[in-house]
Amino acid sequence: MLRIAIFFCSCPQFPQGRSLARAAECIRYYGGKPVGIGSIFSAVEEAAGLPIHSIFMRSDLNEYNVYRSDECPLCKNGRKLDGFVTVGGCTEI
Repeated sequence: MLRIAIFFCSCPQFPQGRSLARAAECIRYYGGKPVGIGSIFSAVEEAAGLPIHSIFMRSDLNEYNVYRSDECPLCKNGRKLDGFVTVGGCTEI
């Protein structure tokens, strides 16, 4: 069977792994076998039941934190967003 790795370079985090699961499903549909996910950065070690092999992990960025929206300490303290980051860069609000 053909071995295929899924590569997403601009996906910092997919805790539910829906996009990755869909990509893996497509690969399986065409007879492939997804064996892993490669990324530049990942905040999680696994998604969609596949291991993530990344250059940088959360432990490499000391102040990088991920929170659910209802658990974010900055939100609870009323801190407004300065901007957001997309593939196109950082946009100030």
